Amino acid sequence: MIFQSITLHNLFSYRGQVCFDLARESGATGNIVVILGRNGHGKTSFLNSVKLLFGGVTKELREAVLVQRDRPLQEKGFVLGDRDWWGILNHQARAAGEMQCAVSAVLVNDEGQEIQVSRCWDLGKGDYKSRLQITAPRK
Repeated sequence: MIFQSITLHNLFSYRGQVCFDLARESGATGNIVVILGRNGHGKTSFLNSVKLLFGGVTKELREAVLVQRDRPLQEKGFVLGDRDWWGILNHQARAAGEMQCAVSAVLVNDEGQEIQVSRCWDLGKGDYKSRLQITAPRK
């Protein structure tokens, strides 16, 4: 499968909706995407968002948050935040009262058919709901 696009919404360091167009240019045959940027400009947020999309809140993600902890955050603390972790919702969006975040991707399979995958979170006071949606062609 080949990524066509990845869209982040209020997730980690990304405020609002940000779409990354990864589609091949017409006639291109390569399949490599390079992610580069200065420190603090969202590379890790981008990669962690893709991990969240396909794996949800994994132990690996929770352990990577703060290396100085003696134990990883629980899933709820990872999503909502903790005393020294802001959570997955962009902190500027939270300050503005926006309580939803999401990541989605459009992929193309070997037959050229689009597959859409999205995972979103609705955060409330002390709790959250997450949804995973996959739209794929039927065989």
